[in-house]
Amino acid sequence: MEVGDWLKSNKSTISVAVAEDSKGKSYTLVGINRSVGKDEKVKAALLKVVSKNEIVVPMQGEGLHAKENIYDFAKTFGLTVKSIDANRPLCVDCNTIRKQNLTTTSTNTSNQKSKKRR
Repeated sequence: MEVGDWLKSNKSTISVAVAEDSKGKSYTLVGINRSVGKDEKVKAALLKVVSKNEIVVPMQGEGLHAKENIYDFAKTFGLTVKSIDANRPLCVDCNTIRKQNLTTTSTNTSNQKSKKRR
């Protein structure tokens, strides 16, 4: 299974962020909107495209979007998310979090609430 095929078939979102610690060290965080560990095929496909210097962010809570998982993970480890992008447009909730954290993005916004949160 290729990651691109999995993303298309599951309408899943993958997000990539650059975060920094208090000393200015950068980290690349990769998050998805479902638990990678629950599906070994997905985990194997994702790990094929993630470099050894990138961190695959584990689920931080049920029902969270990929971007929310990244922000929660970063907060837990004292990191500041500097930029974040995704393969799908940002919903209103994720864009609000992005703005609150003064994070840049080149990803379009949907200007809509998530279908699961309406």
